[in-house]
Amino acid sequence: MEVGEARARSRPGSAVGWLTPLIGREAELADIVRLLECSRLVTLTGAGGVGKTRLALELSVAPEGADSRECVFVELAPLDPSDREPAQVEPVVSAIWRALAANRAQVPWPSLEALCDHFSARHALLVLDNCEHLGVVPQVTELLLSRCAGVSVLATSRLPLELTGEATYHLPPLTLPPAETSDPFAAVLSSEAGRLFLERAQRSLPAFVLTPDAAPLVAEICRHLDGLALAIELAAARVRVLAPRRVVRSLRTPRDGTGEHARAAPLAAGVARLELPAPSRRRAGSPASTSGGVGLASWSNHGGGRTR
Repeated sequence: MEVGEARARSRPGSAVGWLTPLIGREAELADIVRLLECSRLVTLTGAGGVGKTRLALELSVAPEGADSRECVFVELAPLDPSDREPAQVEPVVSAIWRALAANRAQVPWPSLEALCDHFSARHALLVLDNCEHLGVVPQVTELLLSRCAGVSVLATSRLPLELTGEATYHLPPLTLPPAETSDPFAAVLSSEAGRLFLERAQRSLPAFVLTPDAAPLVAEICRHLDGLALAIELAAARVRVLAPRRVVRSLRTPRDGTGEHARAAPLAAGVARLELPAPSRRRAGSPASTSGGVGLASWSNHGGGRTR
């Protein structure tokens, strides 16, 4: 199955979707597609905010001409912490049923046995998103895989599920613009993090373009945020009210007064430093670079190419 084909259309029964394009990740998509072809359990691991959920969404589509394998995307992050102790399978099972939208009215709290019966004769990919905080997910996964020969599982978690036959794929951060470069403009456009920032910034402020003066600032933002996709998206959304130089200044300024940046949790620490100015002191749209630059749509006319 080719990656390009794998993005073609949604699987029947899938409730997943997205409003923004995936930037980069061509090599990772190809690797995970190959793992899914030879393993019934694949777990995407990686730091929080690195993009595991978004990649799982991208993989939740079927190739043209493929069989009608159902895809069920199950969001486990919303499960309340009170559901964790004592460890019970019912909240996870119920979340799967809700994702299936099957027999909800008749069976408001279905059993794991009923779930196995439902999948026993089906050909399906079950995507379990954000598993790390629920200790019963391995138990549910193992039983489904052992009882339902047509089911495969793609899980996202900060840690592996530690099940027999599990294939794990550690998702790295997005590629970054190098710190030392003679052409920061080209460096931003050739990096996944830089292109993601530019695309999301233009969604927040369509007039935003990348200028030679702004390019080193955008590169520094991406490096400050360690290539974490979620943090970069949140920073890019700030360009509607914050110029890139102001975003960099916020990222450079520690919030604890110690003079040290919190590198242990770059997502939380970095985004927390993106302070918005008072609306009365900012004119909407004024911070953006709006002339003499390049947008992502015109990147190919400026020598852009694949990042891998």
